[in-house]
Amino acid sequence: MQYEHHREAVEVLARQVAEDPTIDAVILTGSVPRGTARPDSDLDCYVVVDPAEYERRQAAGDLAWMAGCEYPGGYVDGKVVTLEILEAAAERGSEPTRASFSPASVVYSRIGDLTPLVARIAVYPEANRAENMKDFFSAACLNATYFGPQALQSGNAFLATHAVAMTVLYSGRAVLAHNRILYPCPKQLMAAVAAVPERPEGFVEGMEQLLAEPTTELFATHLERLGGFCDWGISGMEVLTRFMELDEWTWRTREPELAQR
Repeated sequence: MQYEHHREAVEVLARQVAEDPTIDAVILTGSVPRGTARPDSDLDCYVVVDPAEYERRQAAGDLAWMAGCEYPGGYVDGKVVTLEILEAAAERGSEPTRASFSPASVVYSRIGDLTPLVARIAVYPEANRAENMKDFFSAACLNATYFGPQALQSGNAFLATHAVAMTVLYSGRAVLAHNRILYPCPKQLMAAVAAVPERPEGFVEGMEQLLAEPTTELFATHLERLGGFCDWGISGMEVLTRFMELDEWTWRTREPELAQR
């Protein structure tokens, strides 16, 4: 840990939870174990409880776990989970969930050594990689070639903003997948893409230009960089078909994502 007050706060946290019989373990995540914390950064963690306690908290809408810290600006920001949830995350967790455990540190446990399980969560899901590359490229294509230019031509500000964000998100995720790097979250997307070892020349700069002042030409240039970078495993009408399946028809096989409900 970079700062002594963070180390002291973690020790205090471990002592506090040891006195709480409803808490089985605490796993420290975020900027402090990564070594990127600011002096006033909070402590992020997962708080592990048994299934009965989780159900009680879930019914009460109380799955966030907060505590104070003595240093200026400091606090503990926890998410309540169970051992079963952690095991499910290791098997099929989303990339942001996996990335949140990379790295992580078990600072308290009364249920044995959780370090191997935590390490399994923070692994890139190789089995999904080929399909992800196709899907991310398809979504970037439709937004850069159709929705973005259409929005700019018609003066639809909302659609334009959405198309820019989706072009940047999915082109960035495609490059992360190519590099087998976990997608952390929107907040950290640009930094994650900028840090990968392999990406198209001028790619990050193109993302920034597109975000700052989108034009039809910038959409086209950005997609040309992405498309020429590697074989994404999909092209032509397959791109349109795959986008339709991903964006419009997911309700046929599972609960629609929040934006589509």
